[in-house]
Amino acid sequence: MSAAAVVVVATVPRTPVHADTTPKVMLAYDSENVSGGQTGDLYAVERLLTTAGVRIQTVNIANYRRGMLSRGHYDGVVTLINWPQLRLTNQSFMRDRDQFTGVRVHLGPNVTANEAQAAGVTLRTVYRQQFILHDAQSNTQQLLPFSADQQVITSTTADSTTLGTLTRQNGTTQYPFTAVHGQTAVMPYFTTSGMNIMLAEEMFAAVWGRHTTSAPLLTITGVTPYTNMRVLRQLATYLQNRGINFAVSVAGVYTNTDLPELDRYARTLRAVELAGGVVLLHNLAVGDPGNSSASRQALRNHTQAMVTALANRGVLPVGMSVEAYWNQDAVLRTDGLGQPQTVVLMGNEQTVVNVDHDGRGRTFANAYYALPGRKLTSTKMGSALAKSSLQFALPTAITFGLPDSGRGLSDLERTISRFNGSWQSPDASWRTQFTVGSTTIAYNHGQWQLNGQAQSITAGQSASAGATTPAKPREAWYNRYFQLQSTVMWVFFGVTLTIMLVFIAVGRSIYRRMYRRKGDEPHHHS
Repeated sequence: MSAAAVVVVATVPRTPVHADTTPKVMLAYDSENVSGGQTGDLYAVERLLTTAGVRIQTVNIANYRRGMLSRGHYDGVVTLINWPQLRLTNQSFMRDRDQFTGVRVHLGPNVTANEAQAAGVTLRTVYRQQFILHDAQSNTQQLLPFSADQQVITSTTADSTTLGTLTRQNGTTQYPFTAVHGQTAVMPYFTTSGMNIMLAEEMFAAVWGRHTTSAPLLTITGVTPYTNMRVLRQLATYLQNRGINFAVSVAGVYTNTDLPELDRYARTLRAVELAGGVVLLHNLAVGDPGNSSASRQALRNHTQAMVTALANRGVLPVGMSVEAYWNQDAVLRTDGLGQPQTVVLMGNEQTVVNVDHDGRGRTFANAYYALPGRKLTSTKMGSALAKSSLQFALPTAITFGLPDSGRGLSDLERTISRFNGSWQSPDASWRTQFTVGSTTIAYNHGQWQLNGQAQSITAGQSASAGATTPAKPREAWYNRYFQLQSTVMWVFFGVTLTIMLVFIAVGRSIYRRMYRRKGDEPHHHS
């Protein structure tokens, strides 16, 4: 079972408290539950809230102090229980949450009596069950994992709204999956499965009064200079022939940008753009860069160098794909992301290395929740959730990793062909820009601009025609240090080798002279 976390979500105050009218939410959680493998649930809620357009502050409930909700001028609170065996003991948090008058959402088990009363529900715990999650609105269903114990909603008030239904496998008993009562909502079961995320989006949209839906954005991930370029070109052609617009998440290059491999990489990415794709720059792969001014400058330099290297070759990233923990780290989100208006919020693909984790998520003009395509399948009679015409309550990107073989490509093409409904078309709906340092890339309904000048993508170009060349990032101090160290070492080895050669030559000469003197001595006969 998932553990729970708490997030504070509130609606915009009746009297102006912030100059910014963006709702401010506290996400309160009990545990990351690393040992139980539930860390991704916390990051998923953070991504959902950012996609919903709210400012978040993530707080461990154990660290909550009395009055934090009121002093922080929060508009909402979301509670995530991520480790149900870890019972909440922080009375200050529970008392403040019960008295809170803004949006209140509970995700996961251990819903308290006060929370249930505010949501207008009654609950009970059932044991050793496996449920089918069904959504009548989209006519979709998904088989959930077996649960040793599960808190379920047994009844709701007449003015409550329910989302989704839990049905026992024998089909005899049904329970509402989620209940929304005004600005209060409870979802006693939360995982990152496809339908669970879809219903969580509907729940967050409901408590903030958002009633629009949108088609998903098809996004191909894992594109790097080491990618099978032939497979990427064939996939782009396949999607173009079927009229599907898409995005690709690409790794940038900030060193060795003069190598011919980068030109080959850029040619393929231009082919992607010409086929109706948009390029999203993926965040850097970093170790622990540290929190010094030099390391922060290096992060900014590397990000700008990646954009510069691509833009100079006619590849114009219009946004970023960002791993979840980057947006919760003050250094990484401030110095490593630039200023993208459009982002796809990914799960964590690498080991999380926090530099200055503050739990304060940044908002974006257009944020998409990345939902892996593999999570849109069900073992119920082998049916695929994706066979329905999927519409999402919040902006969502359905992601697929780029295969590395022809067989993998065929499998991916079959998977995409089974999706009914339409995909989102960036060239028809996107108006966005991406600024990094002195470089600004704008994208408006299929038209690119670089630093204010219109750009035409062509297959053969080697640089952006007519564009202002982006400023070259300043070289980081440690790069100069290692280059100097390398030069000194080469000089040292060169001098040492020269001296050794001189010694060998001198020694050889001395030895030969000694041999000749000995051989030239006269012979005396008796």
